[in-house]
Amino acid sequence: IATKGGHPDGGENYPRPPDFLSESIINSDIDDSLNRLQANCIDIFYLHRDDGVTPVSNIIETLNRQITRGRVRFIGASNWSVARMAEANKYAEKNNLKGFIISQIQWSLSVPDWQSTVDPTMRCAGEEEILWHSQSKIPIAAYSATGNGFFSKACTTTNTVNQARWEIVQKGSKKYNCSPTQLAIAW
Repeated sequence: IATKGGHPDGGENYPRPPDFLSESIINSDIDDSLNRLQANCIDIFYLHRDDGVTPVSNIIETLNRQITRGRVRFIGASNWSVARMAEANKYAEKNNLKGFIISQIQWSLSVPDWQSTVDPTMRCAGEEEILWHSQSKIPIAAYSATGNGFFSKACTTTNTVNQARWEIVQKGSKKYNCSPTQLAIAW
């Protein structure tokens, strides 16, 4: 079972404090997840975002207390910068604690249009991220790997990189007798 907690403020429908990775919020998110899942333990508990406020030492120690209690087995980061993940894992290693074992970020053949406009806390796999993950051996669990179906429909974007990639995928899917989505995922 993998689930997430540690999400930032979502407005009136999901109000959260600026320090949404404080111990009390993380513990509450784990309680909520265990109750909803009707489970005793979460195999991978992802922190959905980094609040940039709570020291990584506090975050790692809080999560390790949950691991010790048997409520969480492993921890992952979602949409965290590689710098903060590295800082957290360095702290964990120095203090004989468990650090992040996986990172969930957007990774697709299409280039996201939302990266800086919709939500600046979202992360996309770029050169820096791919290099760091390759060196650290921490795997990426890609989300939106199909670009939200971008290659399976008519191309209407003004993004020239995505236009060129869309055309290549359309030609390649015919050449390899597969769907555009299958080819995008294979990439």
